[in-house]
Amino acid sequence: MADCWGTRFALIDTALIPSTIRGARGRHPLQVFAEHAHSNQLGEVPVTGLDRDAGSRTATREAARRLGTGAAIRLRRSDFIRPDLGGQVADLCEFLGLVPEQLDLILDYGRSDPSAPTFGTVLSRIPRLRDWRTLTAISGAFPKDLSSFSVGEHDYPRADWIWWRDQVRSPHKLPRIPAYGDYTTQHAVFSEPPARANFSASIRYAAENHWVVMRGEGVFKDDGPGFAQWPANAQLLCDREEFCGAEFSAGDGYIFDTGQQIEKTGNAETWLAAAVNHHLVFTARQIATLFGP
Repeated sequence: MADCWGTRFALIDTALIPSTIRGARGRHPLQVFAEHAHSNQLGEVPVTGLDRDAGSRTATREAARRLGTGAAIRLRRSDFIRPDLGGQVADLCEFLGLVPEQLDLILDYGRSDPSAPTFGTVLSRIPRLRDWRTLTAISGAFPKDLSSFSVGEHDYPRADWIWWRDQVRSPHKLPRIPAYGDYTTQHAVFSEPPARANFSASIRYAAENHWVVMRGEGVFKDDGPGFAQWPANAQLLCDREEFCGAEFSAGDGYIFDTGQQIEKTGNAETWLAAAVNHHLVFTARQIATLFGP
């Protein structure tokens, strides 16, 4: 992280680490991480939320004090309907010993759902809305897996991007525009992949309002083309109008180069990296141009 991210702020959430895991002397993983981050002069920001247990909240408070970078509060969709949301957020700020100017607020909608409360509805319940250091709304629209797609080329709507864009550009002005966040080409709800999964040789590629899904067969299918499907799918993707060109991003360069040969196929890890890299660059440019030059 020191090599790749440097001293810039990065929000660190340990929510997916099982509560039974502890470091030396019974310390919470966030405290252990904060110790190493402090030693390496990293700008890490610990994350907590209303749904976290007392141990996690205490670890966040101690990590924030050690690092001096403030903290972040991540609200889940289930939090949006709490009767006393504003009061509970204020109480958590007090417990952390931080004021909104030292805190990042994340509205995590999880899986994209058009029936979810709008930004305006949620923001109207947040105390001192304009004072928070940053405000971000995140959601994810990509499916859990590609099992519902047949082998071939498909378009799948980027509902997360469309929902955020339409709200921030609505004629009904928001009291504050939240920054955009998503789960890239991954499902919004994490689950451990099964061991020795017969994953498909597929490519996921962000376009203006949809993803292009180049769906392949399982790589371990008997008598199937296996990993060799990736260069073939890459070549087909490069011929589509959505392809941004080899120079657009590192991910696009990887897709283009792999599609020009058959010796190197790549694997699940390299194709995930290419998809996420392209997605991040593409989405960042969308946001940068959304409101004009």
